[in-house]
Amino acid sequence: MQKHKILIEVLFVVLLVGSSVVRGDINQDNAVVERCSNRPVRARLPPTINPDPKMFSSWVAPPPGWFYGNWKITYTSQPTYFPLQNMQYDASPVFPQSSILPGQNNDLTSYQLSNVSTVVTAYGIDTPRRSNDPSLGAEWEAVYDFVGTGALAATNNSWELLAWGYDTLEDGFLVIYETPVASDGAPSGLDIASRSEDGPSGETLKDIYHVLLALGNAELSGLVGSVQKLTVDGRRTGMTPVQCDAACVNNNDTIASS
Repeated sequence: MQKHKILIEVLFVVLLVGSSVVRGDINQDNAVVERCSNRPVRARLPPTINPDPKMFSSWVAPPPGWFYGNWKITYTSQPTYFPLQNMQYDASPVFPQSSILPGQNNDLTSYQLSNVSTVVTAYGIDTPRRSNDPSLGAEWEAVYDFVGTGALAATNNSWELLAWGYDTLEDGFLVIYETPVASDGAPSGLDIASRSEDGPSGETLKDIYHVLLALGNAELSGLVGSVQKLTVDGRRTGMTPVQCDAACVNNNDTIASS
């Protein structure tokens, strides 16, 4: 049953990819949101670095479900990601939703290694920080606590959305701050993801760096300076989304069929 459950969730994501919804164009009233590629990039400090509500007065979290679907992680400051190629992130809602911890999502990361055609997977569950701690204010929106499953149960950290929107080519983008991972010693990191394999447009990428540096935080500025472009060589172009079966969910077999 677990395998069927996950395959249904993956199918849900595939259906979204084929619609305007997975491109994130919905608001809280389920109305279509017009894309705006000339909207200025707005960024915030990670709440774990500075949770002052005044810092988030001009920042708005994305509509529910905006980031569901497939993303290409094209830039990162995380050294453990540098060798990874064609790295992708797939997000979908957990079914059924928990009444105790609402808003949980499936978190599926996948990538290839150099000169290897197989796709490596890592699966876990993202829980909104405000579900884990309902006393937190709105400044903690779009902050998720990640916990791996099965063989990766000891892997946990948090990721925080810093910026989101559409680039000048009308492709969606995300900027994420990740807290350190104690289990493997990975430091905090900055990731930039896009709906496009090419990553955000050059103009938008410059704007992202500019607004992050303008926040004036030493740690975040250091991460911006460490960002590298990951290899995207087209080996996954046209491939169907990874089907995360029971072995994938338990992280017992981290190699997915290509």
